[in-house]
Amino acid sequence: MVQLDIELHGFLMIAGGKCADGEANRTTIHRRIQGLDVPYIPGTALRGAIRIQTEALLRGAGLDISPPLIRAADIGGSESFDKMAAADAEPSHPTDLVARLFGNSPVDGDLENSHQGRLRFTDALPVDPKEAAARMRTRAGVTLDAYTGSAETRKLFFNHEVGASREPLLFRATLEHEGLTNDELRILRAAVTSTGAIGGSKGTGGGQVTIHWIDAEESSNRVNHWSDRGYRNDPSTSSRALITCTMLEPACFGKGRPIGNHHATHTFIHGSTLRGAIAWALLDGKRTTAESDEFTQLFLQDPARFGDALPLVDPTQGDLDHEPSIRPATVRELRVSSRSGVNLARDFLVDELARVFVNRELKGRGRWLAPTWDRYRPDSLPARRAHGIVRRARTRVSLNRFSGTAENHQLFTKEQVEPWMENPFGTRESERRVSFRATISGLRPSSARLLAKVTEVPVYIGAGRAHGMGRMAISLVFLGDAPFGDPAGQVRRLTKRVRKRCGQLADKVGLDKAKIANPRMLLALVARSAFVSEGSEQHPLHRWPEARLTTQFVSREVVGGYNQKPKNARTANEGPQKTLFSAIAAGSVYVYEIEPQALETLVTEALPVVRNGIGKATESGCGRFELFEEVSS
Repeated sequence: MVQLDIELHGFLMIAGGKCADGEANRTTIHRRIQGLDVPYIPGTALRGAIRIQTEALLRGAGLDISPPLIRAADIGGSESFDKMAAADAEPSHPTDLVARLFGNSPVDGDLENSHQGRLRFTDALPVDPKEAAARMRTRAGVTLDAYTGSAETRKLFFNHEVGASREPLLFRATLEHEGLTNDELRILRAAVTSTGAIGGSKGTGGGQVTIHWIDAEESSNRVNHWSDRGYRNDPSTSSRALITCTMLEPACFGKGRPIGNHHATHTFIHGSTLRGAIAWALLDGKRTTAESDEFTQLFLQDPARFGDALPLVDPTQGDLDHEPSIRPATVRELRVSSRSGVNLARDFLVDELARVFVNRELKGRGRWLAPTWDRYRPDSLPARRAHGIVRRARTRVSLNRFSGTAENHQLFTKEQVEPWMENPFGTRESERRVSFRATISGLRPSSARLLAKVTEVPVYIGAGRAHGMGRMAISLVFLGDAPFGDPAGQVRRLTKRVRKRCGQLADKVGLDKAKIANPRMLLALVARSAFVSEGSEQHPLHRWPEARLTTQFVSREVVGGYNQKPKNARTANEGPQKTLFSAIAAGSVYVYEIEPQALETLVTEALPVVRNGIGKATESGCGRFELFEEVSS
């Protein structure tokens, strides 16, 4: 790993930030650090500037350089990619030094020959955030007419940028490289130290920098919170694990297909995304091989089940051995008309179940009770809480090296989750990094020992791993398969509350309480993740006939991937579409009536199954259910 110290001597303008209302036409990109809006140099801008300088040095030596975006037809078809491979290199790695270092992306859909590159640049953050925030200035600019020497019509603009000063402003980034020869490192170092400008307005003195190359040992990615190993308890005696991912950099957990040119992000990590990131980290970190027995047990044959990683938004729960709760679909937000403007969240499950049983008795009498939330007209709330999570959208562009303008269809916006919480619960923002936690179940001794090794290697989750996004610190707590809490007690408490509410509603409508007394017990399940039914399996307890479905409160979503490949220029055919499933969304509630004698059977047999997952894609966290329990809003 290399540390890059970047001294800024001129003003800095890297477009992509959100402008304040009415202050400027555009502003340099900034990030929330320690409670301040601080300018920084994105890893994409740093990577692009050093790539351009590397190309310039090699062209000066008379070498041919391939552009970042390659059309297969321009180099003689896809077979030409094979000719570019060296005898001692991997078949998909072109011998072009720039392509080996920075990567190539064919633009005609032939993504099989794309190459990621061997360098990773992090964002360059200011060493003194307060000083960087204080340097922000608004500057007026004009566009000059080349013939008259005067200002162009309607070309007056205002930029909010980092102002120039006598003392340089210091930014710091890291550069990670792998498998480079001494000659390649020498050329890369020359390109880094000779890069003189970053960002826009270079022709008028903008972005003047001096970059210092400092060799440094790679710091460990472990979180020494519970032990020096990065995990707690013995993996060999555990069947489950709680995994905590703490953000060290911004991340984008994509929602699948872009909306236009906008790439949105989730505020949680899908189980499939987490599973793939851990598998890649173990392989890339040389901790195992894809053919090993432990890797096969963990990911392929009878694999472990990776649940969704939900954000830890409550600071009092950051160090506890728990998994964040899901908000049931029966929780709604009441609009409260008050000076404070604070709305209240209320769970309507008990009221709705009592209404169902009273309406059974009122059936045929020409009377019925309307749903409770029809009277209050509350708003629905997301199942996965994200209070304090900061999302920002930034603009990115791929430049054409020959025209100096943006590549066709390569201007887009990417939404990212910031690593710092937005001052939640009155705590200092600098003390709260964003963390996500998930449960991994179905572990065996060998696969659990392999999973523990993920704390020894860098882990990147989400998009943009080559330019300063997605790095996580990983910690693990290994647990046994003991049941959670008192499930039978939870069923009895819910049944008691519903019966009490039935009696209250019976008095209001003039019914005999004894007529609506429900002899059965009520078992309610809440979906922790998306549920994709398999065959005739339309609800989680379909296999257990002693559980009779009474009512359900569900919402739907689509899960799966999208094929983002354009039509292939050579074959004019599209690749196979990834499978999309219609799923029951997380937070959906299923309520069952059961006989008292069947309670023990369902608690001991059915609940362990639905906790680990039922239906399709259970290895990626789908189909997980837990018993209903009222949670605070």
